Amino acid sequence: MKTNVKTLVTIGAVVVLAGGYFALSSWASSEAVREVRMALIDTNLDRAVRYGDVSASLLGGSVTLHDVQVRDADGRGIATTADKLVVSDIEKDHDRLTAIRMRFEGLSLPVLEAARQPKESGGLLAFLNPTTRIELVGMGYSTLNGTMEIYGQVDPGLREASVDIEADFDDFQAIEMKLAVAGVDKSTFDAVIDAQALIAAKTIFGLLDKAPKVLEAASRLELKDLQITTQDRGLHARALPNLAEKYLISGSPHERAVSIAGNVKRDIRYNLERQNTAPLIVDEISTKIAGYVEEGGELTMTTRIDHPIPLFERGGFLGVRPAPVIQSVDRFMALTDAKLEN
Repeated sequence: MKTNVKTLVTIGAVVVLAGGYFALSSWASSEAVREVRMALIDTNLDRAVRYGDVSASLLGGSVTLHDVQVRDADGRGIATTADKLVVSDIEKDHDRLTAIRMRFEGLSLPVLEAARQPKESGGLLAFLNPTTRIELVGMGYSTLNGTMEIYGQVDPGLREASVDIEADFDDFQAIEMKLAVAGVDKSTFDAVIDAQALIAAKTIFGLLDKAPKVLEAASRLELKDLQITTQDRGLHARALPNLAEKYLISGSPHERAVSIAGNVKRDIRYNLERQNTAPLIVDEISTKIAGYVEEGGELTMTTRIDHPIPLFERGGFLGVRPAPVIQSVDRFMALTDAKLEN
């Protein structure tokens, strides 16, 4: 009898705890909906991001948005979609966001649709220029499907910020990038929000009102670290026939790969030499990229920056332009100690 009583008490406790957990989960989901809406409004992304259900995990400390659509800041354009967006690792300092992790699962970029309607291609599709979209469609990529994770972190005390990006697209490529910048303060965040509002407004009045603050914040940014790795997931095999046609190369797959790499190396050398790039740097860049074109696999660029270097400077038609060190391959490679490996 004692055993039965203990068993009943244990079962009762489990039921109460489970009921309490699910009640808290329901409350947390409601709070998550409100927080997500407020965050999107505060960052001027409420028109750019659409989603279905929102759920929260008490144990995981995360919020999940389902059936996500991402468009331009004004809510127009072709949508990049994701089955879900998981937001976690959120940290704040005096109600200001200092860290966040976002993972897009079931991500889909409609490349074919973007190639057909280039003027409607914004959001993530804006990273693919019209020529690249057409080339990808020619290689059989109507959509790019995969996952992407972004982790951003800010240190207000050191006035530094970093972002880590990992993207893996099926039968295409996987990319990892780490970027760190200095010169970040409260005005930088305000400028980012202003820039989003500026893009959404698309009016001369918005340009005159917000552009000066955006340009001022950009002029203070300095590069601290940059690491990029790309891994072939199938693009290499699809790209070689297209490149063989471009360079009018025939033969076995291996012979075509070697010949194509030679042509790519020649083109890179020509363009770098036109910029008066140092011969050693020309050799390194052209050789490493040609090797990646021939064999696929992995290509990595690493930097070792002892002192942050400016990204922008005052001047130019828009009031700010890339700093000289960014525009010069020689100076960038020298000051960042950049290396290519494949």
